[in-house]
Amino acid sequence: YLPGNVATVIATPAAGYGFVNWKEGATVASTSASYSFTVAAARNLVANFQLLKATAITVTAVNGQIGQKVTLTATLKDNVSKALLSGKSVQFSIDGVNVGVPVLTVSTGKATLSYLIAEGTTTGSHTIGASFGGDNTYLPGAGSGALTVAKGTSKITFSAAAGTSNATVTFSAKIVNGSAAAIAGVTAPSRC
Repeated sequence: YLPGNVATVIATPAAGYGFVNWKEGATVASTSASYSFTVAAARNLVANFQLLKATAITVTAVNGQIGQKVTLTATLKDNVSKALLSGKSVQFSIDGVNVGVPVLTVSTGKATLSYLIAEGTTTGSHTIGASFGGDNTYLPGAGSGALTVAKGTSKITFSAAAGTSNATVTFSAKIVNGSAAAIAGVTAPSRC
């Protein structure tokens, strides 16, 4: 490169390693794996890497009913030191299908997501998955737990109706689940 030109160096870690920084002597030149600079003179840049650490993810089992919101919870730790990891992105899934958006762990290492057990969900056991994609310090990791789904409670609400003896009375009825959402595909008689 000629003086005044912009040069870019890119550090690519081997499997199991993460990029730390670019150094020139004892001075950190950049903490970005892709480092651009204007050439002024010859430089001696060294890319530094570290061995990535293993993680462990524990997923809390939860019980809920169709139509009810439950809280999905996962705890992310360093697998060796058992330190709780904060500020790490965790993606939840139910039966292998991602739900919600990735959420960050807090100081307790926990990531939580509110999840509505939708109408049409089968009763019984489902798998809650939680995955961490890894970063420059930690390897990716995943864990799983159980979501046990039961039938939801339902109730019928009727509108006020008035009429006379031996006459047809028309009223409206609504069937709702435990979260007060209308249950799809279920009807109630509206005449008696």
